[in-house]
Amino acid sequence: MIARLAIRYPTQQQTDWLGPIKQAGHLYLPVPLVASTVDPDDEVFIECAVAGQADYMVAGDKGHLLSLKEAGGVPIVSASDFLGILGAPENPA
Repeated sequence: MIARLAIRYPTQQQTDWLGPIKQAGHLYLPVPLVASTVDPDDEVFIECAVAGQADYMVAGDKGHLLSLKEAGGVPIVSASDFLGILGAPENPA
């Protein structure tokens, strides 16, 4: 994946995300919850967000996740809405 992005964006500086994620990340083992969405493939994401006590769940799935607006007490927002919450520009230069 990184190699494909490097080819697509040859002038962009590569960032090593794996190291910081390993250093700051936490492992949560989700517990199955009562189904919140019609798509069973989405349930694992909701379970992880709830287990990790996420402040937000960012999704692009307009048909299922985003239509819920929240699950297990975790707000579900689009990427553009999340950038707005953070106060970041939608298309940073």
